[in-house]
Amino acid sequence: MSDAALTDYYVKTLIMEYLDKPKAKATIQVLIDALMIFDLIVDVRDGYNVDDAVGVQLDVLGKYAGIGRNITGFSTSISYFGFLVYGETPPKTGIVSYLTYGATSPTSRYRRYIDTNSTIYSMADAQYRVMVQMGFFKNHSNASLESIDFMMGVIFGTRWELIDNGDMVLRYIFQESDQLTIAIAEFVGLIPKPTGVGLEIDIVPDIAHVFAFKQYGVTPQTDRVGFKIYGVAKAGGMASYG
Repeated sequence: MSDAALTDYYVKTLIMEYLDKPKAKATIQVLIDALMIFDLIVDVRDGYNVDDAVGVQLDVLGKYAGIGRNITGFSTSISYFGFLVYGETPPKTGIVSYLTYGATSPTSRYRRYIDTNSTIYSMADAQYRVMVQMGFFKNHSNASLESIDFMMGVIFGTRWELIDNGDMVLRYIFQESDQLTIAIAEFVGLIPKPTGVGLEIDIVPDIAHVFAFKQYGVTPQTDRVGFKIYGVAKAGGMASYG
């Protein structure tokens, strides 16, 4: 209902003896117009709600979180050749190492100093909103498993999973639909983990149906899928790097 329609509605609620009195109508109109200021306050408040903010409003929230919309040195279209320390988990995008025999060679190159300063990726509102949320959470988190579970659950719902390897490494599993968002978050250092703890990230097509082996006699997790019985349909796929 528009402000004019709302004002007219309340004016018509005057009792019969004041309904034709101009001053009575004017008094009601002035009171309702004054109350409409509250709607303006609500609009300003909601305009800077991280769940609803867009464009410039989201940019302002990003400044509070310490997260910029534009990322220098990140690209989704350029692959670079790189070496890894033995046993080190490589990043999920942008790095190509030696190929196995017969594999198709990707378009890649050695990373140059100029690339660090010239490659700029600008996030759309949907991606930037997630970064801002993660930035706020990171700034107020104690990096405990409980706080991480709460934080990531708010943002990603059921499209993620966290496994504590018990060897000073946290392993994340994310849904393939969030792959680019996760790549950005990893690049700018927003994937939460305690200081000194390692990080592993796996991307799967369907996090609710990941193929896994189980120990004999142990009931598997409900989101793990093993070999199927002949003739029985079963959804799922292998969890693979990238």
